[in-house]
Amino acid sequence: MIWDIDTRALVRHIRNIGALRGVVSTDGTPAEQLVFEAKQLPSMAGQELASRVTCPKSYGWDKGSVEVAVSPWSEQMGESDAHGETHKHRVVAYDYGIKQNILRLLVDHQCEVFVVPHRPPRKTSWK
Repeated sequence: MIWDIDTRALVRHIRNIGALRGVVSTDGTPAEQLVFEAKQLPSMAGQELASRVTCPKSYGWDKGSVEVAVSPWSEQMGESDAHGETHKHRVVAYDYGIKQNILRLLVDHQCEVFVVPHRPPRKTSWK
């Protein structure tokens, strides 16, 4: 288990220096062995990784982070028509390794979410 890490500082470091090779171990492996293993990993420089983390095909996402009868943001985020019904904002999210929590929060904020691969097909049905 890893804790007490300043993740913001880690992200700033990675942005400034670039992605580094590393190994995390909890089994007591000697540090010299772990350093050797890390050096055997391929460099991240120049790799195209989006195609390895993207979704294989487009899909709709409708799961929010919490189940509530009425979203607390419905009045702020949605636009109501003459009948008082809220219209959802439509969001197309390109998947470059998108986190599910981002999708859940978009749904929480009254968005209709459609996720597409990082390189969607030329013709896509949007419903």
